Amino acid sequence: MNAASVPPPAPAEARRPKALYDSHGRIIRDLRLSITDRCNYRCVYCMDPDFRYMPKQELLSLDEYITVARVAASLGITKLRLTGGE
Repeated sequence: MNAASVPPPAPAEARRPKALYDSHGRIIRDLRLSITDRCNYRCVYCMDPDFRYMPKQELLSLDEYITVARVAASLGITKLRLTGGE
């Protein structure tokens, strides 16, 4: 391989691994997925007194959650927390 056949280096943006960043530039590594909004505790820090449950048909399917988890992992998420229905 000679110098003429070596491609130019990729721009810094292209070399940076895919990742998610917060508004302060920190890499996001954790993701919380709420499987359902239904919960018998109705803690005030989670649910406003006027809170209304989503219709069940609007909740994600298992396949959709798996897709979200795979995409998140490809973007550097290393910790996945599943919550809901406590």
